[in-house]
Amino acid sequence: MPHMLHWLKIIGSIAGIVLVLLFAAMNTQVVVLNFFFWKTEASLALFLIFSFVMGWLIGFFVPKLRNRNRHD
Repeated sequence: MPHMLHWLKIIGSIAGIVLVLLFAAMNTQVVVLNFFFWKTEASLALFLIFSFVMGWLIGFFVPKLRNRNRHD
């Protein structure tokens, strides 16, 4: 069963990447992005890909750091 969950995670990640790239390809115009008090102009596709990468990195490293602290 864990082996199957591993493959489901890989397939889900690939499907997520494909959806992000399709959405990014459809939204290439420059838009104004508001981050609380900071305004910047960027491509919505660039912002979406950046958000996806940051979310993946946080989701990947936070559980590893939490597990490492429990073993110390």
